[in-house]
Amino acid sequence: MFFIFLVLTAIFWGSHNVFYKLIGNQSNYLLVFFISGLLQCLVVLPFIFNSLITSRFTSSQNEALIGIFMGLFFVIGNIFFFYTIKDGAVFVSTIPILTIGLLIVGVLGGVLFFSENLSLKILLGIGLGIMSILLLSWK
Repeated sequence: MFFIFLVLTAIFWGSHNVFYKLIGNQSNYLLVFFISGLLQCLVVLPFIFNSLITSRFTSSQNEALIGIFMGLFFVIGNIFFFYTIKDGAVFVSTIPILTIGLLIVGVLGGVLFFSENLSLKILLGIGLGIMSILLLSWK
């Protein structure tokens, strides 16, 4: 079942990135980010209310800090990506570079913070990812 969720995540997050190209020339991108963030809050609220009603809602300072950092990194990443597109980056090479960069950061995070093991297959995948970034960004 996790693979279906993973594919749906890739479809929705990938679709999300396409909209950056649409707002790439507009000056009021902050309004777009605000509306997007507001909608994210509205979508999550029913799940929070359901957890409150069923007494399954728990929280801690650790979760609050994680949420703050996740939000900050997400917003800062969105702003940098917006400027990447606004600066004239070619979309067909920008998205693969972004995706491979996410892969590399995710693998390094797993190894450094969660003591996950690196196999030869993963190392080869990272090497190929780095090579593809170089090839896609080479002019």
